[in-house]
Amino acid sequence: MTFVLADNFADVGLVRGKDGVLHVLWGNGSGSAPSAIFDTPISARGVVGRTARIVGNVYTSFPDAAATSTGLAAFWNSTGRSPTGTPAGTFSATRPRGGGSWHLSSSVAAAPSTGWDFSVSAAAGHDGKPWVAFGYSGDTDLAVLHYGHPEQAFAQPSCCVLDEGIGVDSRSGATWLTYFSDQTGHTGSILAADPYGRLWVAWYRPLALFVRRAAAGASRFGAERRVPLPRGTTDLWKAYISAQAGRLDIVALLTVRGKLAFWTTQVLPPR
Repeated sequence: MTFVLADNFADVGLVRGKDGVLHVLWGNGSGSAPSAIFDTPISARGVVGRTARIVGNVYTSFPDAAATSTGLAAFWNSTGRSPTGTPAGTFSATRPRGGGSWHLSSSVAAAPSTGWDFSVSAAAGHDGKPWVAFGYSGDTDLAVLHYGHPEQAFAQPSCCVLDEGIGVDSRSGATWLTYFSDQTGHTGSILAADPYGRLWVAWYRPLALFVRRAAAGASRFGAERRVPLPRGTTDLWKAYISAQAGRLDIVALLTVRGKLAFWTTQVLPPR
């Protein structure tokens, strides 16, 4: 689905448009060298479309995106284009609701520190303005940016906080911030809800990826299903899911025959 990558900690952002197309936002670098950010669309039936470049020649984190009332919005942290000299902070680009090209915003939200983590998380706010969260200061602090409001920083007592996630409750408008923490010694699973509120859960271990879907109201989960990986897979580094009404989209970072890249497939719900 993507070009061959260099980093096994690479991250992607997933956002589904009003037309049902899943957009996979990804970068081909980790901030140590100029890179680019791309958008690869996947149709509701799982067909991978043509990759578009959103921005190039930047020192950047990996991106995320959110669906807004006017279209799609992508976000990433960057020290600017190469050569440096442009502002450092959180950059954004937008794509109209009806489709078309991505447009880079001229404004940059200043970050509390340029020592940010490699990834960001984004979500559409209850007021229509996006939320963006990321870690910084060597994975010990969290920053939350709600556009139109001052950025907030949350210091943590010790290392490390990783894989930040942010989401907004569509009924109450409450915003939730989640993250993986080495402080507790616990790990988690990947969750996604379909348009009817039914939950899918995915989890993985070396060379094995599993999914289950819950009944309405999450009263019980169905049978565990193992997802086949491409022949020649030697490493499974990360996995992501996005639920439709009738199927689950899966994106995973794999090493296949010595090449590192993101791969995608779909799983149908249990009968």
